[in-house]
Amino acid sequence: MRSFSEIYIYDLHGNSNKKERAPDGGEDKNVFDITEGVSLMLTEYLGQEPPVDIQHYQKTVVALSDTIRLMTAVDEAIEEQGGWPLK
Repeated sequence: MRSFSEIYIYDLHGNSNKKERAPDGGEDKNVFDITEGVSLMLTEYLGQEPPVDIQHYQKTVVALSDTIRLMTAVDEAIEEQGGWPLK
């Protein structure tokens, strides 16, 4: 802990064993399709500037969430049409 000036931990959730819900009320899916939850830890060493702005990683988390939301919408639309392959 003494090596870092900043520690950021982002909980990406996704633990299917906990049966949690996403902020929008939908299923809390794991980005890696595994049963355990996932987190992202970013650290900044003492006396050094971080090589990449933390906002870049925040945008990555948002992009992953948006991708999962869109994938779910596509899956639901396919099911509404009778499943895959579309008829």
